[in-house]
Amino acid sequence: MLQYYNNVLVQGCMTVIVEDQAMFREHMISRVKAVCGSSSQEEVMAFSSYEEADASVDWKRVSTLIVDIHLTGRSGLELSEHYRSENPRGGLMFISGDLREYVLWKALSLSPQGFLNKEESGIEDFDRAYSVVRAGGVYLCKSVRTFASELRKSVFENILSPREIEIFSIIAKGKDDRETAQLLSLSEATVTTHRRNIMRKLGVHSSTELLVEASRLGLRDSH
Repeated sequence: MLQYYNNVLVQGCMTVIVEDQAMFREHMISRVKAVCGSSSQEEVMAFSSYEEADASVDWKRVSTLIVDIHLTGRSGLELSEHYRSENPRGGLMFISGDLREYVLWKALSLSPQGFLNKEESGIEDFDRAYSVVRAGGVYLCKSVRTFASELRKSVFENILSPREIEIFSIIAKGKDDRETAQLLSLSEATVTTHRRNIMRKLGVHSSTELLVEASRLGLRDSH
């Protein structure tokens, strides 16, 4: 059974919720329980602030952080930056009604796997988003997908060549250089050269970082 520990240190916790509005926090706890199911051994911790969460959580043990961007005290963006530094591969899901451009830009720079509009998303949206993020996918609400698409268009028009765009789009789906070469009828060496150029232009230094950038630009969006 899913166990809920409120503001108590738990070893091996899986999902952490940080939301300063009690009603939303309790709602998310109940939905996480519903998604995981009664037979799940997954655990969840819930907090109202960055400070409370950071005092109790070993971030390296967290598989999914669900966080409101605006919290009392230090922000959810600051918490997410800290979480990313401690646990780069952990799932990150934002819940926010603030969709201003600079907020979205900062949020997407942290490569979240999920983003829901707090003002518009219902129970089914939360359940679907959490399920996708928990499974390793990406779920962005419509307004955030639109912003990511515009950001992607800017990157594509101003940074990458048409061939690099084509190759990047395939790599984003998890294809390696050999598979990409076969799909495009190119040599593997040519694809490798393009991949390196793409990484250089986007300022990333590994294949993992390249896939993270693909998520930020919406190329891996599973919704």
